[in-house]
Amino acid sequence: MIRDYDTAVVHLMKDDALYGSGFIIDDHIIATAAHCVYSCEDQEFFNTKIKLVDKDNNETVVTPIFTDINKTYHNTTDYDKCKKYDYALIYVEEDLSEYGVFQLGVATSEYIDNHGQVIVSGFPSNKDYPDNYQGLPFGIRFKAKGKIDSLKDGRIYYDADTAGGDSGGPVYAEEAFITKNGTVYDYKTVVAINTAHTNEQNLNVGIRITPDILKFYNSNPNIEY
Repeated sequence: MIRDYDTAVVHLMKDDALYGSGFIIDDHIIATAAHCVYSCEDQEFFNTKIKLVDKDNNETVVTPIFTDINKTYHNTTDYDKCKKYDYALIYVEEDLSEYGVFQLGVATSEYIDNHGQVIVSGFPSNKDYPDNYQGLPFGIRFKAKGKIDSLKDGRIYYDADTAGGDSGGPVYAEEAFITKNGTVYDYKTVVAINTAHTNEQNLNVGIRITPDILKFYNSNPNIEY
């Protein structure tokens, strides 16, 4: 893992304690994993807040207006039965445009089958920091590159390094484009939401972005455009 300075990746808080990760996809919308905002076991939402860090390292904490999760995820206490629905939407009143934005996209079967490269970003627990960052407090953003291994039951498996605290962060493909005037533009397309580590070949796993999930984020009836 290496330091990541992308301010569109945000830190989630549960009961005022730093907890998980999320990423901005619209001026008022943050995407994350459902288990970062809701307990299947207790069947209740956490008291979630979001810590934003701008390019000058200024920190701002905001409180969601509402949080949405999939109905199937909400209606079960068995995480194994609903883990492919482990995605959530957070809406905040504050304008997030200064922090940047990620695009959402559906990874093609060809990209998955050809083991396309992905980058995972988030806020790992400080005990899992790289050696040269050991001893520093929780709250540093890191990213790691890897390749897609496979797709199983709606979830994408990949070998990019992650750790506890990275849940809810973006799993994205990055491409650079050059405009006619020579400007280089980096385009980041999120193809999955990081949700867990699996012992299966030491891989990590995320919820694949699908057309239905795009509708969840982009056509949510609670959101006015």
